[in-house]
Amino acid sequence: MIPPFSRFYLGGENDIRGFEYFTISPWAYIPTTTNSTISYLNPSVLNGSGQPTLQSITVPVLEFAAVRPGGDTELVSNVEYRIPIAGPVSVSLFNDLGMDSIIRSSQLAVSPQSASLLQQQFPNPDFPNTTISPKVAIANGTNFAPRDSVGVELVVQLPIVNAPFRFYWAYNPLRLTNTITQPTGAYYLSSEQKAALPPGVLQTQIVPELNNVIAAQTLRIPTGLFEPSNSFRFSVSRTF
Repeated sequence: MIPPFSRFYLGGENDIRGFEYFTISPWAYIPTTTNSTISYLNPSVLNGSGQPTLQSITVPVLEFAAVRPGGDTELVSNVEYRIPIAGPVSVSLFNDLGMDSIIRSSQLAVSPQSASLLQQQFPNPDFPNTTISPKVAIANGTNFAPRDSVGVELVVQLPIVNAPFRFYWAYNPLRLTNTITQPTGAYYLSSEQKAALPPGVLQTQIVPELNNVIAAQTLRIPTGLFEPSNSFRFSVSRTF
């Protein structure tokens, strides 16, 4: 099994220049849990003005965090046409094409102990379609997705350090532009918690608030924010 620090990421001056460093990777979903505090008006306990008092309850909530786990296979092609201008100055037209992919998806998994603990914590009687599995799900459309950068680069060969000083602009015709939506999470209220609530409060106050929490935690990532249509930067060194 490939350790996390040995997995492949693309992006940056050394492979596909138009993308940020180490941002090219498939996306995956990791199940995790948080505690959410839900406030409600208790009609059984009135304040001095005869109004229901504000109370709260802590409820564990399951969510799926979107992460970039890196790939186990990468393909990269760098093509340049270099045009000498004068002395140490030259211009390059380039096309960087690559793909970072996960072929052995079985290598992406939550530890069995963590998955078992989450399954026990969220038996999900109210969420039969929410599945907690040790296998990490890969987001649709993000695996085997090619990226491409085309652009122009100005290169000045520095005489003292004998290294190229590069300015380049890149346009990315192939990039992820879809929206990544994580699986719907869940919450769990024990029978004891439900029995302790005043009549009617669960369905009229607690459940709607928890549904809002789950909707807010459904992470929608417009990947264009991480994969820009174009970029301009400078560096010292060669791509290849």
